Amino acid sequence: MTPSDSQAEKQQTPPTDDPEVLREEIQETREELGETVEALSAKADVKGQVSGKVDEVKAKVTGVSEKARQATPDDAKQFAATAQQKAEQRPIPAIAGAFVAGLAIGLLVGRR
Repeated sequence: MTPSDSQAEKQQTPPTDDPEVLREEIQETREELGETVEALSAKADVKGQVSGKVDEVKAKVTGVSEKARQATPDDAKQFAATAQQKAEQRPIPAIAGAFVAGLAIGLLVGRR
């Protein structure tokens, strides 16, 4: 049931003078209001959203750097050869990828 369904239901039911029913309606309204405020607050928290994305990117970069550290020279040579072939076939994505990788490494090194 969505909040609008609940509101439509309340508009159709006649008002009551029973204090217990009124307390229940007030409690339901408070809960709905609390959920709405919480949702709006999460949407408005741009800093929190950006921080979450930064953490995700850091985790990905850390994973890639760990793989690079653990790679044997043969693995690195094979990767370089594959990357070179792909770059020759499609140079624009390769340039963009190199730029992003360089930017990420520069940000990580610059923060230390």
